[in-house]
Amino acid sequence: MARNLKRDEIDRERLEAILFQQVEEVGWMLRCHNRYPGRLALEIRYADGVTVRSQHHLSPITTHVDQRLFRMVRFAFNRLVQRRIAIRRMVLELSEFTMPFQQLSLFPVGRNNPAG
Repeated sequence: MARNLKRDEIDRERLEAILFQQVEEVGWMLRCHNRYPGRLALEIRYADGVTVRSQHHLSPITTHVDQRLFRMVRFAFNRLVQRRIAIRRMVLELSEFTMPFQQLSLFPVGRNNPAG
């Protein structure tokens, strides 16, 4: 999920808020598709054109996905943003998807089902 900022931004709190919004959106999509990423990458492009990237392996989790993803994204963000130059673009990339759990059927087929 790439986010081109409306204007170059240097305020860390504002940048973290934008990242948190990205994580919320991605978390929603993950829950809708019952997926969990195995790898997270964050790419930062500064206003002067320099691009930095960080990748992290994610251990499987099934609860509090948004919060845990945001902690990893913030960790990557803090490692990457070491320059005092405004940021123009942030790209959050998730990959290596798995299905962390499977929803049990409310009405199992063929198991003492009085209707069937």
